Amino acid sequence: MTFFKFIPFFATIAVVHSNVGFIHFNQPIPSFLQSMSLKAQYDYKVILENETIAVDLKNTGFEKWAETYKVTSQYAQYQKDQKVSKAQMESNITQLISKLSSVNSQITKILDNSSLGVKEQREAVDELEEQQDEKEISTIRFIRHLFNPKDALSDKRSV
Repeated sequence: MTFFKFIPFFATIAVVHSNVGFIHFNQPIPSFLQSMSLKAQYDYKVILENETIAVDLKNTGFEKWAETYKVTSQYAQYQKDQKVSKAQMESNITQLISKLSSVNSQITKILDNSSLGVKEQREAVDELEEQQDEKEISTIRFIRHLFNPKDALSDKRSV
């Protein structure tokens, strides 16, 4: 019987917990936001997820938000970090794209070599994958699959 005395207590906790109103974001957020009030988080989320306003207006909204909640220096650092991260991503993408033609030529050469068996072709592509950045081979596989879903390379197991 004592077990049943605890059920209302746990049920009450569950109800209260579900009504706390934890805010979930669909996009990356500044780490300092997690320690801020729910109101601050909510206000940030409203700006962040508003897809109908121009980016410039959204940035202005974030700056005003940072002033309101007295986190201008943390927000400025977050913006700086985001710009560096974006620039690095763009550089990585450009580098990857510049290498794709060469990698595709190497793969095509392997697959066109009819003196190799399927197992040997697979091993040669795997060896090439070890020499190259994995992203290059994965990207070529993806692109080949777009044009021919039954392409031997797009299904890694068959080559």
